[in-house]
Amino acid sequence: RRVEADSLPTRRNVVVILMESMSAHLMQTFGHETSLTPFLDSLWQQSLSFSHFYSSGIHTNHGMYSSLYSFPAMMKRNAMKGSVIPVYSGLPTVLKENGYHNMFFMTHESQYDNMNAFFRTNGLFEENYPADKVVNGFGVQDDFLFQYALPVLDRQAQSGQSFFSVLLTISNHPPYIIPPYFHPRSRTTEEQIVEYADWSIRNFMTEALKRPWADNTLFVLLG
Repeated sequence: RRVEADSLPTRRNVVVILMESMSAHLMQTFGHETSLTPFLDSLWQQSLSFSHFYSSGIHTNHGMYSSLYSFPAMMKRNAMKGSVIPVYSGLPTVLKENGYHNMFFMTHESQYDNMNAFFRTNGLFEENYPADKVVNGFGVQDDFLFQYALPVLDRQAQSGQSFFSVLLTISNHPPYIIPPYFHPRSRTTEEQIVEYADWSIRNFMTEALKRPWADNTLFVLLG
């Protein structure tokens, strides 16, 4: 089915935040007894929100693959791995064809789950981090991921070329690392890390919305 546009593209920037292990049951909006995600709950009240939005798989690679390329995930299979890398038509490739500059920020080493080769083949480019900021096998913490990304997005916005950026968080995945400068209210580590993930996103969005490019940017957050 071919859809013909009835007007010129708005060419908004797009920032997608893929939140590791985030689930509706962790939000007070959906009935959690305590407030672990005050920022996400506040966004729910002022954003276009979807209450029947389901995870596309049980692994992070399923979520990235399906969310970005609109293909269903297959149980017990990582579609991004293989000696022959398939080429898909999805958000990264379509936007790239329309003149967007694509960026992919993940917290860990680029070869994990074959992400580097797969995403480079399918329209995304990855950023790297200083070794001294790596806290565990999954790389850097969420707040450093966002701090690192902001000036990169600033430079791209100054170039005048529209951008599509994907940020994959990882803190809400064991082993949980709570940075010493964050002070959670919950008692269990499993809840503390959710608080930290929400706090990190709040800091990023607060700073991002101060940028001149924010008014022309669509921010998409999904678990």
